[in-house]
Amino acid sequence: MFEQHTSENMSNLISNFLDIICSNWHAKLIGVSTDGASVMTGPVKGVATRIEKEAKYKIYRVWYSLHQLNLVMKYAYQDLQCSDGEFNKIMHLFTGYLRRQQTLINDMKSICPKATTCWTAMRGTCNWLLERRVPLLRYIAKDDPTKAPPSWWWVAVVGINAIAEQVNIVFIKLQARDLLLSQQATAFDELAISICGQIDVNGPHTADQIAAIDKCNNYTFSRWSISNQNIINYLYDQGTFIEDTYNQLPIRSQIDVIHMIGLLIIHIVDGVLNIQAERDSINLSTIFHQFYPTSWLKSLDESLQKLCPCISIILSKYGARN
Repeated sequence: MFEQHTSENMSNLISNFLDIICSNWHAKLIGVSTDGASVMTGPVKGVATRIEKEAKYKIYRVWYSLHQLNLVMKYAYQDLQCSDGEFNKIMHLFTGYLRRQQTLINDMKSICPKATTCWTAMRGTCNWLLERRVPLLRYIAKDDPTKAPPSWWWVAVVGINAIAEQVNIVFIKLQARDLLLSQQATAFDELAISICGQIDVNGPHTADQIAAIDKCNNYTFSRWSISNQNIINYLYDQGTFIEDTYNQLPIRSQIDVIHMIGLLIIHIVDGVLNIQAERDSINLSTIFHQFYPTSWLKSLDESLQKLCPCISIILSKYGARN
């Protein structure tokens, strides 16, 4: 496509292409899948809206769930910060420095990945740094000790790497060409349940329950909460190096790290459970509510929360959100 990527140009290109390969496509089209960009999903002039108007019958509109997961992780990573300095700022400065050290690159026969928050890149960068932490610090000690990140940052890298590893498995799984929408939804539910079960994330809570939670010993976001001790236990599970490093941090840095990791975890859980591929004509995920009243789902969710947290987590994405 050589023209500007306006919704009109893109929809005309798609329409002309379909005219060539299937002249009666207007009567055979059953669905349109796009990312969530406004130029694609706009309710008045978006590409999907224009194509939908040309179709003879009602069609399915799908917001690519892999793109939604990417946005969940991107926004979760962007919020990473600490009182001693933003996590991402240190990540960019440190990886930029490493990528300029040609001697180090030649010795390790590997170059540090670029630091981005897109797709699986964050986990790849964190994992690369952790696998080479000792030789990297040894090189920095000789070259320029001021380039070494603070100790709390390494603790955060380990925590982020562990949670990103679980998410990246789903990223890879969702790239299968024959994966059904129902299978994609199941993958998201299983990811949220796995994270909640492994790290003891609590929820979904009602607004009154969130208000009653002790904020000194718990972190909350949306309908979810996680205790300070559960975050610490999660970090300890990553190995003795992290446990020892964390225990040697000043109290203020310990608080900042568990705050950062705790919010990252519950942001991801909430975001993953809000992913819904099927969309209506204005890009809202309202299909499920056409068949099951919100009031009924909310009541069922509250009843099952005490009996089976896993089922409650799944139902929360449909009932408790609205």
